[in-house]
Amino acid sequence: MTNMNFSREITSILSSLNWATADEEYTPILPPSEFETSNMKSERQKSRLNKRKAVNDHLFSTRRELFDGEFDG
Repeated sequence: MTNMNFSREITSILSSLNWATADEEYTPILPPSEFETSNMKSERQKSRLNKRKAVNDHLFSTRRELFDGEFDG
């Protein structure tokens, strides 16, 4: 999609999923996104975990949107 030079207005409403994650019976194997804060050793590690959690949340949100339907595509 990035090579098609669509405007930000168009690309902001698009979502994508890997074919495997689009199957309702597929359960993604994701690395843990939450650890005890006492085990955190650095701000870098906290930042990485926050990014991982955001990616996981986005994946599940997109899957939920797909399975709920009510979209054009």
